[in-house]
Amino acid sequence: MDVLTEAFEREGWDVDHLNFPRAFYTPKIPPPPGIKVSCLRPSFTWLPYVDRFMWWIPRCLFEIIRLINIRSLGNVVNLSSYSFVVLESGKPLLLLPEIPETAKVVYRQSDSVNLALGRGRWYCELENQVFRISSLIILKKSIYKNYVPKNCWNRTTIIENGMALPDEISAKNPFREGSLNAIYVGLHPLDMKTLFLLLRRLRDVDFHIIGPCLNAFQRQILIFFPNFFYAKFLSKEVYMPMLKYSDVAIFPFIRTKKMKWFGLTSKFLHFMYFKLPIVSYYTGLPGEFGELPVKFAEDRIDFVDKVAKSIMKKPIKYAVDFDYYSPRMRMNEYRQVVRDLLKSDNKTAAC
Repeated sequence: MDVLTEAFEREGWDVDHLNFPRAFYTPKIPPPPGIKVSCLRPSFTWLPYVDRFMWWIPRCLFEIIRLINIRSLGNVVNLSSYSFVVLESGKPLLLLPEIPETAKVVYRQSDSVNLALGRGRWYCELENQVFRISSLIILKKSIYKNYVPKNCWNRTTIIENGMALPDEISAKNPFREGSLNAIYVGLHPLDMKTLFLLLRRLRDVDFHIIGPCLNAFQRQILIFFPNFFYAKFLSKEVYMPMLKYSDVAIFPFIRTKKMKWFGLTSKFLHFMYFKLPIVSYYTGLPGEFGELPVKFAEDRIDFVDKVAKSIMKKPIKYAVDFDYYSPRMRMNEYRQVVRDLLKSDNKTAAC
């Protein structure tokens, strides 16, 4: 459940959380307990828009695919009944043309479509359109403001991403006794040759990869290594104890267009919170790390060497204000944003 959705609820709004129609191969993520927000779940889409394969399609075909993606939404939501509609970046933008003029739009850009997520002309144009019509644009870093039209700057605000720690973290070690454990949690595609080298050279280390970052073919190759463990999706209540008891964190990602805009994210913050040594390839925004002792590798061999040297270095102290990135502080900022929105007689929002 998005923190902004919860912020609306805490400020007394009637809020519905709309899950965008997902493909059959994407995991179903349950809402967290204790949240009163109504979750609207449309049926699957049989032809999801996948930008890396469909970027070239003409506008008429893009519009057909867009309509296929949103066709089941009419069965679960009536957008004309809301005073505000909050859109996340990415696939939710396909809903933009369906939002009536009577509803104000809030755009929360978790990742830029133009800079990172999209290649298709008409997909990117949806983000340009939402910039023009939004009452409020929420960005996660100030650098992204430079890529928003200047005449929209007065409608932008910056709220950095934070950490999503559960209220309680299990004290039980989830790993086998006496084992050494390296962990990756994330969405970014990983470099197969680096993983192969890690698994082959560091056979006494168990490597835990969590997230949809490897395709089925890659997993079938790596599964032959007895020290390879994979989960496509785990709740934070399950993987946080794994972070707590791991020995080193790894980021062996492929350097894609999206990684150019990758810096000090919540995933790095989680690893730092648990005082893990971190080995990563260089991100596109390395300056965000300042003097933090993250080990950046030049190539695959250097990556393996740095992991081998880091495996026994825990705990590592990081000069980070974790309270600033805490769920409580992030929630305070979002609640202030909700308070600052134009007052409406009908305080209803769809997120």
